[in-house]
Amino acid sequence: MHSPFEGPFSSTSQEELETKHWERYGFNFGSWDEKKIWNIELPTSEMKISDFDWHLDVPYWDSTTGEKFVISPRDVLSKNPGSEKEQERMVAIDMSYPIDVLFHEGKWFILDGVHRWIKALAEGDEKINVRVFPNKRLEEIR
Repeated sequence: MHSPFEGPFSSTSQEELETKHWERYGFNFGSWDEKKIWNIELPTSEMKISDFDWHLDVPYWDSTTGEKFVISPRDVLSKNPGSEKEQERMVAIDMSYPIDVLFHEGKWFILDGVHRWIKALAEGDEKINVRVFPNKRLEEIR
């Protein structure tokens, strides 16, 4: 596996590397604090699990060997080597909470709940409970 933190960017700060990594996948709306999201009251609705399929190949997590941002949801679902920690998290995740999502530049982003989403996908569910976070309130979660 190749880490985005090796090679030509070695003199770049960790924060800059992480920003470049996330922007490559369209997460160009800044960072957020999940705990702040949890504290905001939003209605819950249902969405098709397939609305988030583009997330399958986004490397969200570090491998069990420490490589940064190389494990994707597809790796977890396929039980690929290095994804064992995220597989355990997926199995143990509490499905009673909705996932928090944002519609940005034509696609749905998961702000919180990737493990819940992939567990629902693994279980064959077609829909998942979501809370849609409004773009105009992004400043509240920074």
